[in-house]
Amino acid sequence: MSGAMSDMTIGQAAATGYFVDQKKGEVNELKQLLKNLNIEKDIRRKRDVVKKVIAYMTLGIDVSRLFTDMIMAIETRDIVLKKMIYLYLCNYAKAEPEMAIMCINSLRRDCENDDPLVRGLALRSLCGLQLESILEYVDRPLQKCLTDVSGYVRKTAVLGVLKIYQLSPALVETNGYVEQLYRMLQDPDANVVINVVHVVNELKLQEGGFEITQSNIMMLLNRIGEFTEWGLNTVLDLVARYRPASEDEMFAIMNLLDPVMRTANSGSVLATLKCFLSLSAQMPEMHAQIIARAKPPLLTQITGGQSEVQYVTLKHLHSILHQPFAKGIFDDEFRQFFVRYNEVPHVKHLKVDLLPLIANAVNARDISMELTEYVTDVDSELSRRAIIALGELAIHLPPVSEEMTRLILSLMDVDNAYIRAQSAIVLKDVVRIHPQLSELVLPYVGKYLKRMEDSDAKAGLLWMLGEFGSTVLEAPYIVEQLVDNYDDESSNEVKLQLLNATMKLFFQRPPEVQAMLGRLLRKAVNDTSNQDLHDRALLCYRLLASNIRTAESVFAVGAATRGIEGDFAEKKEVSLKKKIFGEFNTLAVTFGMPSEQFVEEKYQLKLDRAPLSDFDVVVSNAHAGFAAPSSSSAATAETAAAPSAAATAVGSVNLLDWDDAPAPTPAAAAPVAAPPSLVLQEFVADFMTPPLFQQHWMAWADGFAGRLCQFQRLPSAAADVEAVLRGAKVFVMASGALPNNAGFKFFVYGVEHGNATTGLFLGQLLIASATGEVTATVKSDAAQQHKVRFFLDAMVTALAPSFHAVP
Repeated sequence: MSGAMSDMTIGQAAATGYFVDQKKGEVNELKQLLKNLNIEKDIRRKRDVVKKVIAYMTLGIDVSRLFTDMIMAIETRDIVLKKMIYLYLCNYAKAEPEMAIMCINSLRRDCENDDPLVRGLALRSLCGLQLESILEYVDRPLQKCLTDVSGYVRKTAVLGVLKIYQLSPALVETNGYVEQLYRMLQDPDANVVINVVHVVNELKLQEGGFEITQSNIMMLLNRIGEFTEWGLNTVLDLVARYRPASEDEMFAIMNLLDPVMRTANSGSVLATLKCFLSLSAQMPEMHAQIIARAKPPLLTQITGGQSEVQYVTLKHLHSILHQPFAKGIFDDEFRQFFVRYNEVPHVKHLKVDLLPLIANAVNARDISMELTEYVTDVDSELSRRAIIALGELAIHLPPVSEEMTRLILSLMDVDNAYIRAQSAIVLKDVVRIHPQLSELVLPYVGKYLKRMEDSDAKAGLLWMLGEFGSTVLEAPYIVEQLVDNYDDESSNEVKLQLLNATMKLFFQRPPEVQAMLGRLLRKAVNDTSNQDLHDRALLCYRLLASNIRTAESVFAVGAATRGIEGDFAEKKEVSLKKKIFGEFNTLAVTFGMPSEQFVEEKYQLKLDRAPLSDFDVVVSNAHAGFAAPSSSSAATAETAAAPSAAATAVGSVNLLDWDDAPAPTPAAAAPVAAPPSLVLQEFVADFMTPPLFQQHWMAWADGFAGRLCQFQRLPSAAADVEAVLRGAKVFVMASGALPNNAGFKFFVYGVEHGNATTGLFLGQLLIASATGEVTATVKSDAAQQHKVRFFLDAMVTALAPSFHAVP
C-alpha cells in the first residue's frame, strides 16, 4: 500500500512539473515574445520583456540564445529600451564575438543620432564590446565623438579612448589620441576635462602619469570653481605634484586654493592641505602657519558628519601631530577631542590616542580627569587606551608626572583584572623613563604581584623588583615564591623575566638569593618547553661558572643603566612617521603604513615631477667616474666614441616641427656636427651634485616637454645610453629602470662652453621598452630658453647612430 502511494506521489509531482526545467522554458517563452509583432508595437510590453531578460542575466541564467533577437530589437527610438539592449550586448559580446559584429552597423548609426544621449550610449556600448576584431570600426565614431557638440558625448568618448587602449595600446599611440586629449584640457565642459585627466593618467602610467607643467596647472586652477567635488579632488592631486617656479607663484596658488580649504567636503579639505604642504616643501618654516590655517576646517570634520569621515580625519591629525611643526597648535581645542557617548568605538579609541599629543602642563589635569572617566567604561579597549594615555602624560609632561603616577597607582586598587594589568604595564614604562618616580611605586609592587594574573603585567612588576631590588626589602622573598612555583607558571615571558630579575637580585643581595638562583637555573636549564628560556638559563649558568665579574657587568643595575632620554625607540619611528606623512591624503595614513606594504610594486604609480630622490634610480657610474672612467664601461665608451663621425642627417631635424623635418637616412652619411649655436664644454670635476640638480630642476620652468624621437634598436642597459651621451658632452646625473621593466629613465645635464653661470641645461629622458619612444623634458635658465632646441638636437645627434633614432 505504501509503495503504491509512493508511486502515485512521484507521478503527481512529475505531472505538476516539479522536475521540469522551468527557466529553460521561460527563456524559450521570452524568445517567442521578442518575435511577437503585437509586443513589437507596444513599447511598454516590450520593455517588460527586455527587463525580464536583463533580470535573468543578472541572476546568472544563460540567456545568450536570445542574442540574435536582442540585436533585432536594437532598432527602436525608445531610449530606455536601447539602454537595456546595449547592456545585454556588452555582457554577451565576448561569448558571441561573431554575432556581436552584426550589431556594429546599428551602433555606428546610433553614434550619429540626433539625440546626444543616444550617441553617448551607443559609443559607450561600442567601445565596451571589448573585441579586437571591431577596433577598425570604432576609430572613426570615436574620433568624431571627441569633437561632438554635446559635453556628455565628449565625456563618454574620452573614456572610450581608455577602453580602446586596454585592447590595443598601439592604436591609441599611432592615431594621436593622447595629443588630442591634451588639447581637450581647454574643453568648455568641466566634466570632460576631469575625464581627460583621469584617462591620461592611465595612458601614461608607465611614464609618470599626467604631465605636470605650468601651463596645464594654471589652466586647471583658473577653472577651479567649475569642477564637482570629485573633479576638484582630482585637480588638487595634480597641484600637489606641481613644483612652483618661484615663491610668488607658490603664494598665488595658495591664495587661489584658500577658499577650497573652507568647504564642507572632507576630501577637498585634506587635498588642499596636502597641496599647501607640498607647495611649501622648500619652506618648512611655513608649515606651522599652514596647519594653523587648516585647524578650523579639520575640527569641523571631526566634530560632525559621518563616523567614517571622522575616523579618516583623525588618522590624518594623528600623522600631523607627530610632526614637530604641529606642536601646540591644537592644544587649546583639547575638549573637541573628548569622547561622545554616541560615537562609534574606533572613533573613540582614536580620540583617546590623540589626547596626549595635544596635552601640555596647563590642560593636562583636565585631560587626565576626562581619561579617568573612560577607564571604567564598559569598552575594555577604550579603558586600556585611556590608561596608556595617562601614562603618556606622565612620561612626556614632567611637571605633572608625579600627579599622573599617583593617579595610575590608584587604578591598581580597582576591582577589575584588565584595569590592574594595564596600569601595571604603564607604571613599568613610567619608571623606565623617570626612575625617580620608583619611590612611589615600589612599596606596592609585592602586594600587586600576588594579585596579578596577566603575564605582561607580572613581567613588568618583576622587572621593577630586579631593577630596584636593593630598595625593596622583601624583594628576594617575593621572587622566591615564584621560583618555588616555577612549574605552575605557564607564561614563558614571566619565566624569562623571573630569570633576569633573580640574576639582578643576586648581585645586589647575594646571601639571600644564592640558593634560590641555583634552584631556578636547574629548573630553567632542564625546561624544554621553550628554547629561548633554556638558552638564556644556560648562558647565565656559564657566565657565573666562567667569570663572575663578567656576569656582574652584564646584569649590573644602577643610575647608569636607568632612565631613557626622550621616548622608547619603538615609539619614535621617526623615519616611518615621516614616510607615512609624505603620503598624506592617501590610504597609507589611514592604514598607518607606507603604501609599498599593501600595494604591489606593479600597481605603484611613480608620479611625474616628484623630487629626484623619489624615483627608483641609482646614482650613475658615469657621474662618479667622469674624471677616470671605470674599466667596466671602457668598452662601451670606445664603441660610442666620436658619435659625430657616424652621425646621420637626424642631427638636422627640427625638433619643434617634425612635419618640416627631412626623412632620416639609415645609411652612413657625411658627418654632421652638432648645431654651432650651442657648444657644450667638457665635464668639470664636482661641477654638478644631486642637491644642486634637484634645486634647479624644481625652480626652472620647462623649455621643452614632449616626444623626442623613437629608437629602432633598444639599449640593453642604461650604461649604453650613458656612454653615448657622454661622447656628446651630455652627462648623466642619475639613471635607472622603470617599474616592471617598462624602460629606462635618465636625468642628464650639459653646460654651454664658456658660460658656466647661466648656460646650464637639465633634462629628463624616458625610454619606453615597449615602443622605443623617447620622451624628454628639458629645463634651463630663463635667459637660455631659446637654446633648449639646440641641446635637444645635440642629444638626438649622439643617439641616432647607436640606436637608429628616428623622429
